[in-house]
Amino acid sequence: MKLDSELKKMKLDENYAIQLGLSLSKLDPNSIKISFEKAIAYAVENNLLKCAYPWLLYYMGWYYFDSANFANSTHHFEKASDIFKATGNTEGQIAVFSAMVSGYSSQQNHSRAIEMATLGIELSDSIGGTERTIQIKNNLAVLYMEISKYDEAKRILDQIESSPSCFN
Repeated sequence: MKLDSELKKMKLDENYAIQLGLSLSKLDPNSIKISFEKAIAYAVENNLLKCAYPWLLYYMGWYYFDSANFANSTHHFEKASDIFKATGNTEGQIAVFSAMVSGYSSQQNHSRAIEMATLGIELSDSIGGTERTIQIKNNLAVLYMEISKYDEAKRILDQIESSPSCFN
């Protein structure tokens, strides 16, 4: 991948940051962080702050999550969340809420993970985001099982099962 040409695509369409973030996430482990840092710096330098920048922060958060650096992961998710909220990017907010369930759960901050799941489910439901709602509910059910709240996990899994979706 030629990062410079990919960054130019992002300058033409900030939403390209979503595709770019996915592509960068698949690079070899030694290149991922450097590539994300370069892409984030490019977004800032070119004032791509409303869409490209928070999506890149989101994907960088996943890089840190995969590296087991959970505090840095949630830091990036929170920064992305603040920008998505300020710019009214609902899809970005929902994606980040879902990610923060995993991030906070991995830090044993279960109450914050549950709070993020609840916010994500409410927001996703408000726009009819069935697929994302199911994803967040699944993460929440797993969290409840990890903390031995089996009745809550069963309640969430029953909700998923009764959802009109191909993911049942």
